[in-house]
Amino acid sequence: MYKGAIVSDFYKVQNNIFSTGEITQSKVDLELSNRLCKRYDMRVVCSGYYVGESYDGKTQGKLCVLIDGRGSRNDITKAIGEFKGAGNYGLYLNSPQFSECFRKIADDTLKEFSAIPDSGYMECDEVVVTVFDFVAEGINRIYGTSSPEVRKYMNEKYHVGVCDIVGVEDSEYIILIDRLDDYCGIINDRTHICKNIYEIMKRNDLFDLLRPDGLMISFLLKESLNQKALTRLLAHRPMC
Repeated sequence: MYKGAIVSDFYKVQNNIFSTGEITQSKVDLELSNRLCKRYDMRVVCSGYYVGESYDGKTQGKLCVLIDGRGSRNDITKAIGEFKGAGNYGLYLNSPQFSECFRKIADDTLKEFSAIPDSGYMECDEVVVTVFDFVAEGINRIYGTSSPEVRKYMNEKYHVGVCDIVGVEDSEYIILIDRLDDYCGIINDRTHICKNIYEIMKRNDLFDLLRPDGLMISFLLKESLNQKALTRLLAHRPMC
C-alpha cells in the first residue's frame, strides 16, 4: 500500500490541472524539467514520490511523472504518448516490457529526481517509475468528462441506450446499437454525428488538445458481434 507523497500528492495535482486548465509547476518539477530538457526535450508538468511496502516486507518507491512532449524533437519522448496506458493508468517505464531506450529515460528521470533537494526521494529496495503523457492524459479525460452528454445526445437523437456507450480502450467511444434500422440510420448520419460529438467534447478541451481527425468512435450492431466480444463489451458498460 502506497502512502501519500512526501512533498505533494501527484494525483491531486494532476486532477487539478485537467479540471481547471491551469498549470503551476513546483520548484522540484521546474528543476527536473531543466535537468531533462537537453537530453530528452521534455517538460515535467508534475511529479510525486510515494513509498510503501511490498508483500515480502521490502520497501518499494513509486515515482510518478506527467511529461509534456508537445513539440519535442526527441523521437523517444514523442513515442511515449503513443503507448496504451500513457493517458490512463500510466506506463511502468523501467519495466522489462519496454526497450532499453525507454528504460534509460526512466532511469535518468529517477536519478535526476533523487538528486534534487527536498524532492521527497527516499532510498527503497525497488523503485517503479510511472510516466503519463500530457496530451494522451488530457484527451482521455476529455472522453470521460464528455461521456454523460454524449450518451444523452445519442439516446435522444438516435435511440441508443444511455448505458450502451462503452469505453474499453484509451480515448475511444464504442457505441452499441440494438436494432438494425437504427444502426443503418446512424451509419448514414455518421459524419453529422461525429461533428456534433466533437463539438460536445471541445467544450471540455481546456488545453486545445483534441482534433477532428483524431476522434475515435466505433458504431457496433450488437447482433453482428460474437458472444465473447459482446459479453466483454457489456461487462464494461458504465453504471447508469
